[in-house]
Amino acid sequence: MSNQYVISNPMTKFCIDVQEKNGTPKAETLLDIYPQRTNKPNQLWEFQPDPSGYYVIVSALGNLVMDVQEKNGTPKPETLLDVYPLQSGKHNQLWKIVPYTYNGQLQVDGLPTNQNSFNIQSALGDLVVDIQEKNGPPKAETLLDVFPLQPGKGNQLWTITAPTFYKYNPTVTLLNPNDVHLSGNTLTVAFIANGFFPGGGVMCEYTITNENVDTNAQGPPVYTADFGGVVAASFAIDASLGFGGASLSVTLTDTYNGLSASIANNWVIAANGSFYQS
Repeated sequence: MSNQYVISNPMTKFCIDVQEKNGTPKAETLLDIYPQRTNKPNQLWEFQPDPSGYYVIVSALGNLVMDVQEKNGTPKPETLLDVYPLQSGKHNQLWKIVPYTYNGQLQVDGLPTNQNSFNIQSALGDLVVDIQEKNGPPKAETLLDVFPLQPGKGNQLWTITAPTFYKYNPTVTLLNPNDVHLSGNTLTVAFIANGFFPGGGVMCEYTITNENVDTNAQGPPVYTADFGGVVAASFAIDASLGFGGASLSVTLTDTYNGLSASIANNWVIAANGSFYQS
């Protein structure tokens, strides 16, 4: 199964939904908000990277993507969202995931929150996915449009989570022991970050232990793509700490989800500075 997500609005607790009023959804079916329903493909979305640096947001219904309608010319504020077959490179089908913060704090309607909330911004410009407010406070089946960004507005903020009906958790793992290298004083660790890492980084830490030295150090965060991939952390260490023989352990910590992965103390820095697995 591909990595599919539910996109929910923390203010209403409803999620983005492809309407089913007239049977099975098809091209040009509108998007609304609706209570989450288990295992419903019209509420599941996959984020596929585009060469432009944006994402195409693909419905689990098939080859239909989140789309800003173009029925009446160039989209403008309050243009409705629908699903439509992918048209490669079309700006009305490209999106950016932008974390919302205010003075360094996550916010919802101006109040601090522990939720990780995001604006979903169109490649068309300063237009974001928005729950319409034309007919009063949003409720189930309220339609979605694009509207100029209003920082902190609850009807423009979204959370992105794995659905509850299958086990999928973001992970940070080493590819294999052979992907840990020491060349001179540069330690390189290749790993895979699998999951949702919006603007997050993976911290690589190491510990060198021998009979004379027990030292802990860490490299800077290595920033992954929002939805993960294979990346490598490289940073300088003092290889002389291993002279005479020492063991090395490495821990990777995902700074967004708070997950970590580690390797055992089975790498040795020999007296000549070479690095090998014991």
